[in-house]
Amino acid sequence: MRIYVLEDDWLDEEDLTKTIVRRVPQAVVVTDQSEHQFRERLKRWVEGSEPVPDLCVLDVRVRWTFPAPDAPKSPPGWDEDEGYRRAGIRAARLIKAEPRLQHTFVVLISALDVHSTQRHAGDLTLHDLPLHSPSREGVYFFEKSPELRPFEQFLTLCRPAPA
Repeated sequence: MRIYVLEDDWLDEEDLTKTIVRRVPQAVVVTDQSEHQFRERLKRWVEGSEPVPDLCVLDVRVRWTFPAPDAPKSPPGWDEDEGYRRAGIRAARLIKAEPRLQHTFVVLISALDVHSTQRHAGDLTLHDLPLHSPSREGVYFFEKSPELRPFEQFLTLCRPAPA
């Protein structure tokens, strides 16, 4: 099972990765720390030069890139679309719009509660993590907390997409 994590906080990334590997030992976990890195990876998924993930775990609030003299500029409209505050939501929309990723589970994670996140998500409906039979069509939401048990249960329900 291939799992992608978009998280710019290294402690949260480490916790998520450890949880994933503990629950799904055979998982191949790939991580990025910025929306720019995500968009570059999305291009590789679309063109087929990198295998698509079975599950994407996306932090809602992620920076465009890390400060550097040669850092790529954010795309037009990024700041008007609430910049880092909606990066994971934009990523979820891009994933769900791409035919090659139609069988990918998507989970948004945030320190904000589901109601605040839903306001930022607009017409992208967020669902609580299911206790059984997750759908590949939906976008799920998990509130960041020290308690990862609901996320761990969700991981055991996700299976790789049929070939």
